[in-house]
Amino acid sequence: GVSRDHIFSVNEGFEKGIDPKIISHPANCRLMIHTYNISKNKKSDITFENLLERIKNFDEKYKKNKL
Repeated sequence: GVSRDHIFSVNEGFEKGIDPKIISHPANCRLMIHTYNISKNKKSDITFENLLERIKNFDEKYKKNKL
């Protein structure tokens, strides 16, 4: 099956004291094959700086659609 993956790990975010709103942002999510997500374990696939850039780009792209 398919599952939702946090690209920057929830565990790493907790350990570093990162605001949960940042970790739960849609720009930090992707769909992936469940078995790969399980094997990834607690590993982040991007840096925190990359996550902030993804969030910035996401918000700029989709803020136009807000009422």
